Amino acid sequence: MLSKQQVIDMAQDFCYNKADENALAVFYDDVFIELGLRRSPLFAKQSVLSVSSGTSTYTLPSDAVAPITVFTGATPLFSAKQHELRSVKLLWRSDTGRPVVYITDDDNPSILRLYPTPDYSASPAPPEDGDLQPNNLTVIYSYIPQYIPDWISLYVVFRMLEREFSRPSDHRDAAYASACGKLAKLFEEVLNLR
Repeated sequence: MLSKQQVIDMAQDFCYNKADENALAVFYDDVFIELGLRRSPLFAKQSVLSVSSGTSTYTLPSDAVAPITVFTGATPLFSAKQHELRSVKLLWRSDTGRPVVYITDDDNPSILRLYPTPDYSASPAPPEDGDLQPNNLTVIYSYIPQYIPDWISLYVVFRMLEREFSRPSDHRDAAYASACGKLAKLFEEVLNLR
């Protein structure tokens, strides 16, 4: 396993320390945000959130990219967009009950809105005998890892370098950025990351 800093150091080694380290840290996160928004994310975690009666909006942990699936108890919730609910019921925001749908914002997928708004409260509780607690809100989500397996490190490094050397800067190098992009694409295909 490699830490985020080790991956950044590896990227610096590949470009003879010409890259901006702060930009590389941002690009590292960007690569995992991009991977986390794909249909089958590589890195996933589970979190059990408190539910408050009358509260419909919940925020995922700070390392979250987007929810993969959401449960109340052991029942999976359907994913929907606001316009889909609005087309079914104009005043959907005022409904209360046991949630059956979760909505994510396109601009910030780490914020969930439940429909209908829960009419009960629940504190996170561990599973009993392998079953999820009936009123818990359990979210499985993609996230930005601080440690990654060695096998994906070169893909991440070349994606970071492609972005670093294609952005406007005093060390911009379109040919180097293009070569890094092609190498990242090769690793993406070899690792079947699509």
